[in-house]
Amino acid sequence: MGSYDSVWFRCPVCTQRLELQSKSGSCNFQNYELWDVPPRISADLDRQEILCSCDAKIVLVQLTGKIILPMLTAAPPNEFGDLQEDEED
Repeated sequence: MGSYDSVWFRCPVCTQRLELQSKSGSCNFQNYELWDVPPRISADLDRQEILCSCDAKIVLVQLTGKIILPMLTAAPPNEFGDLQEDEED
């Protein structure tokens, strides 16, 4: 098992805490939030996708060389299922 650093953020749909790992930083098991990610790790995680347990697909997008923004790329399925049309009498 190798060493890595972790970036933590919340799913924009269900707010579950999610983790992405990077081997671009110091790799001494540092933990970062989105607002304090070093630029080297931020660049490594740019465009990384993660699937949340709520089925939301999220991609991390690097802005201004350091700030990372989680973007929803696929919403989870509707919990009520497909709505069916009314049958004609």
